[in-house]
Amino acid sequence: MDIANDIFAMICFIALMQNHDGIYDKAPYYVAEKMVMLKCGADAFAFLDVKNQAVVVAYCENWGIHLPEKVRNAWESNFPSQSKTD
Repeated sequence: MDIANDIFAMICFIALMQNHDGIYDKAPYYVAEKMVMLKCGADAFAFLDVKNQAVVVAYCENWGIHLPEKVRNAWESNFPSQSKTD
């Protein structure tokens, strides 16, 4: 399934917000600061650390969502052993 870049950015934002105790341990200013990700499309992936990137990749694989090409290429070049081969 292909999705728009803005939905992919939302998935990245949600992955970031779910860390630790979820939204409960995120200060409102932190959440507001990170909301800029929602306007970044596929570039939102770069805001995430490796752990959260793995969450996004796993989520997309689980739901049959194709990663944006630049994200897929970056993920596969950095972690070839964790990438799916079709």
